[in-house]
Amino acid sequence: MKIHADPSITPSPGDFGARVDGAANTLLVAPALAEFARRHHLVTAEALAGFASAFPSALASSLSWRAASVLTAVQGLNALMASNGVPVGEAQAPRRKRVLGLG
Repeated sequence: MKIHADPSITPSPGDFGARVDGAANTLLVAPALAEFARRHHLVTAEALAGFASAFPSALASSLSWRAASVLTAVQGLNALMASNGVPVGEAQAPRRKRVLGLG
């Protein structure tokens, strides 16, 4: 699901205020959040949610929020995407690096 800016959306700590445009299959977010996604080469809602859950302090500093507020907002975003048929879950969770033993 692509990300597009909507100037009418104002995020607040713990809530991105995102909406889904089902006809265009896009996630509408505040311009500041869309700009953050663009700067970090996050073109899909799934990528944004995954990045925000893995690196909440990066997004928190951009929005002047606390990291805990970003994580709360990510939960809401995941619920919004799931209710609109976008797969969440494993794609959103950072994967553990596999450690290989020698010998």
